[in-house]
Amino acid sequence: GTLGQPAWVAMGDKALALGVGAGEEAKLADTLKQPGGSAGQMSRMHLSGAMYLQWVDLMAQKVDSLTSAANAMSAGNASSTDKTDSDESTKQAAAMAARSKAQFAAMKLQAERVDSIDAEMHIDAGGMVITSQTVLK
Repeated sequence: GTLGQPAWVAMGDKALALGVGAGEEAKLADTLKQPGGSAGQMSRMHLSGAMYLQWVDLMAQKVDSLTSAANAMSAGNASSTDKTDSDESTKQAAAMAARSKAQFAAMKLQAERVDSIDAEMHIDAGGMVITSQTVLK
């Protein structure tokens, strides 16, 4: 499932509703009964703070596992002739990993303060417009 959570999809004559998380299937019918968007409206989204935090955690884990794999590959590729190049690329990979770890740590601190996130996307004469609102705890 998405984010390791159960997911449900429901379809009406003019809309598609997606629910992710335990108990969310019960809300799909009501979501589909809500008035449709105006012409050009493409999507609306609501995320709880808990889901957002889980997403940030998942992304951080993926970056960690990719970094581990890259380090293992560069260590395995090191031969005596290109050892200095290999050492340099390992250092660069370690620096990048440290940076992304710090970024995710900052994102996680922010995510812990989020109560909910709502977003909406529509097309108008000027192109695609995306608006979002974050409510903090």
